[in-house]
Formats: sequence, C-alpha cells, structure tokens
Amino acid sequence: MSLTYDEMLDTHDSLKRTGDYVGGKAEAYRRMAAARERIVFLGCGSSYCLSESAARMTVMHLGRPAVALAGGDVLVHREAYATVFDKALVVTISRSGSTSEIVYALEKMRELADFDVVSINCVEGSPLSKAGVLALDMPWASLPACAKPGAPPV
Repeated sequence: MSLTYDEMLDTHDSLKRTGDYVGGKAEAYRRMAAARERIVFLGCGSSYCLSESAARMTVMHLGRPAVALAGGDVLVHREAYATVFDKALVVTISRSGSTSEIVYALEKMRELADFDVVSINCVEGSPLSKAGVLALDMPWASLPACAKPGAPPV
C-alpha cells in the first residue's frame, strides 16, 4: 500500500487516541486556564494557523479572552507583548516541539512576564515539553519519517 493510503486507514485510530489522551488532560488544563486572565496561543507557520483557530474556539465556546500570536513576532517585539503574556496561560503549538522562535520567545518573555505554559506537540521530551507545566505530547500524530520535509522520496 501507499503511505497516503496507510495514513488514511489509520486516521480513525489516531483521532480516537488523541481524543482520549487530550480528554484525560482536560481537567488539568481547565484548572490552569481558570487561574489565568487570558489564554495566548503561540505558533509558527501551520501551527500559527492552528493557534488562530484555537483562540477563536476558546472565545466562542469558553467565553475566555484568547489571542493567537506568531512566535517570531513575539521574539522580535517582546516588550510590546509583555502585558499580553503577563498573567496568561500560554499554549504553544509545534509539531517538533523544538520550533526555535517559540523556544527563544518563551525564554525572553519569562524575563518580562509571569505566565504558565502548556505545550502541544508530537515529540516527547522536546524543549517545549520541558518548558511547560503541562505537556501534551502526541508522537502518534507525527508524520512518518519518510514524509518529513527534506526526507528522500520513497
């Protein structure tokens, strides 16, 4: 079979596993979010697009203040974002868990603001997993090695 076909067949199981896993962490996330004034979703590239959706869903369904920010923008303009980060729950979204702009932005923002971090990524033990108080590591949601950017064609 092809890689695409195999992934299509596995989609149901992956979504079920993800739903069960995230559901098991939901109460911890709710407690953390309730203790903070707002939720900041932080991503780069396609993860930034996911951050935008997550922020909108948070406002629509939870009625909580939320914003999505691009990691690179926060890194470059960190002083401008200090009040946004202060007293916030920051949710990082990164497939690799190592997106440099997000890792460095968190390091620099910690000097300027008080916030907690939840990481959502596909690599267990990644730098972003270690940066937060709650890590949602989902290695089963990662691309197969042969489908990663820069991998040789199959």
